[in-house]
Amino acid sequence: IFSQGTADAETHKVTKVTPASFTDQVEFYGNIFEIDNTYTALCLEREKGTPQVNMNVTLSYMNNPDISKILYYGYGGPARWNGFSGDGEAILVTSIMLSDTYSGLGYRSICDNFRNFLASAPNPPDFSMSFSPESNVAFTDGDEQRTEQITLIGDNRLSVNLTLGDNMTLHFSNGTTAQGTVTLHGGDKFHITAPLSSSGEWSSGNIRINETMYSTILVQTESENIQSLAYLVPNTPQDSGGFTILWYDKGYLEIFKKSDIPSLVHNNQNYSLEGAIYNIYDSYENAQASHNPIQAITTDTSKIRGVKKGNILYQGVSASKRI
Repeated sequence: IFSQGTADAETHKVTKVTPASFTDQVEFYGNIFEIDNTYTALCLEREKGTPQVNMNVTLSYMNNPDISKILYYGYGGPARWNGFSGDGEAILVTSIMLSDTYSGLGYRSICDNFRNFLASAPNPPDFSMSFSPESNVAFTDGDEQRTEQITLIGDNRLSVNLTLGDNMTLHFSNGTTAQGTVTLHGGDKFHITAPLSSSGEWSSGNIRINETMYSTILVQTESENIQSLAYLVPNTPQDSGGFTILWYDKGYLEIFKKSDIPSLVHNNQNYSLEGAIYNIYDSYENAQASHNPIQAITTDTSKIRGVKKGNILYQGVSASKRI
């Protein structure tokens, strides 16, 4: 509704003011404010006058990591600190911390425990996630093909859902496997396998982060003598970059074993198609010299076997190939 750091043109109002109090040797008083019948805001300047119901306000994005962190873990935040004794303490301590951080005034000793917690707590997630590497080329591994290790780079508090293609299996670095739709968290490492018959490029597409991102909103009145307020607003779920896998392009090889005298072997149980061994080489020269075969195929009664595109079979009189 408005650009970063600037107020929007719409009219906004304080629609509710609710008193709050908390006693810790002495009694502390404050308020929570409702903006546009929707958002709960807390004051940033406790020493100034209190905004009243129906008072017009302007809204703008606020780029202050310290304020964002207090709101994230404070009253009404998505990761509210569990050390508050109740809503009264949460409201007053959060408000006092906000005022002290924003205006340099208002700190009280009742904030000590929350301030110590904030000093060691991680910052709110920055919602930057990506896969590394983004482009992957599969390789053969026994009777299947697989990728190298892939890492989801990002905060481990964030997750995405990855929908695998048919016959694809995801292998986490801890040894567990999954198929279909898989939930990944920041920092997860995995590789993906597929049958040798898979080919072409597969893409995950952009993947949406499951958790909600929040932005800090600054609320201001027309008077410098009235408190400014702040609150967190949820944003549209963010998309992370995806990744691709290039399964190797596989041709296929057909070997036909036949006799020079078909009338002799046809329907003759003394003859069989089984047991013929054919070597596969990576070059015509190696095939000519019978040097370093890369694969050997032994026929059965109906043998059709796939090989990687580009491999060359030495053609004898009793075999043919198609790649």
